[in-house]
Amino acid sequence: RMSKLLRIGFIGAGGVNFGGKVGPWDHASRLEKLDGIEIVAIADVDTSKAEQALEERKRGPCTSLYANCKIYASSYDMIERERLDAVFIGLPPSCHGSLVQGLDIELACVRAGIHAFIEKPVSVFPPDEFSDFARAIVAEQAKSNAIISVGYMFRYHPAEIGRAV
Repeated sequence: RMSKLLRIGFIGAGGVNFGGKVGPWDHASRLEKLDGIEIVAIADVDTSKAEQALEERKRGPCTSLYANCKIYASSYDMIERERLDAVFIGLPPSCHGSLVQGLDIELACVRAGIHAFIEKPVSVFPPDEFSDFARAIVAEQAKSNAIISVGYMFRYHPAEIGRAV
C-alpha cells in the first residue's frame, strides 16, 4: 500500500503516546520531528481524553500533522475504518497482549497489514497464554508482512541505567 504520507494511528491517548508531567518522552513528540507522516486517528475508550490530546497537539507547532485526525472509542473500529500504515500502541499492559477478544489489538493490526509499535511490556499474561499469543502473531505476520516492534523508551534513561547496576 503506497501513499504520499505514512498514515499513523494512536491506540491510547495517555502519557505514553501524548506525554505527561514527567517529560517529552511520548511518541507523538518524536513523530512530530519526522517528515512524510500524518496522524489520522486516535483511539481511546475515553474519547474526551483523546479529544483533549488532539486539541493540545493542534495548538502546537505541528498542527498540520493532525488536520484530518479522527477520534475513535474503539481501536478495532479505527483499524477497520482507516487506511493506516502503522499504529503506536500505548495502552496499560493489562489491556493488550493476549488472544482474548478485546485484548488482542496487536493481532488485529497484523491481520489488517498494519505495522505496530508496542510499549513494553508486551504482555502481563501467564507464559503459556503469551506463548500462544506470540505464535499467533508470527503466523499472521507471515501472511501480511506487518512488523510488530517493541519499544523500550526509558532503556537509556539515567534512572533505568542506575537500576541495572
